[in-house]
Amino acid sequence: TEIKGKEVILKITDFQLPPTPELAEIASKVKDSRELIDYWAVDWDYKGDTFHNQWQSFRTKKNPKVDYEARHKYDVSGEHHIMVKVVDVFGNDTNKVIRVRIK
Repeated sequence: TEIKGKEVILKITDFQLPPTPELAEIASKVKDSRELIDYWAVDWDYKGDTFHNQWQSFRTKKNPKVDYEARHKYDVSGEHHIMVKVVDVFGNDTNKVIRVRIK
């Protein structure tokens, strides 16, 4: 996570899954662990209850690679909670809440 003024830049630099038989089957074909991401989305103003999809990147047949960076500019200074939701190629859903302070 990087903050430049009122802009937040989220970058996925790595993505790890617990070992499974399914992962073992495709491990030799995976060059970058982020290739295991099927979809990810961001709620830039998470309130602790419902996830509101405000940005997303997903793979398609024409573009099989997701973006690994998301940007958002806040209008209001203060503390903000961001929820990131990642779905891997096996359908597993992972969430993480990040707290940022905008000056």
